[in-house]
Amino acid sequence: MKVAEGLLMVNSNARIAGIVLAFWGVTDLWNQTECHGSEPS
Repeated sequence: MKVAEGLLMVNSNARIAGIVLAFWGVTDLWNQTECHGSEPS
């Protein structure tokens, strides 16, 4: 495998991981808001 191909692979994996983590964080916050209503966290 070429170095450039390896970097592209790592980059896309990092991007996917970032999207998944961001989505998970947003849904986690949403769930907390839904559960607690207007209570301060």
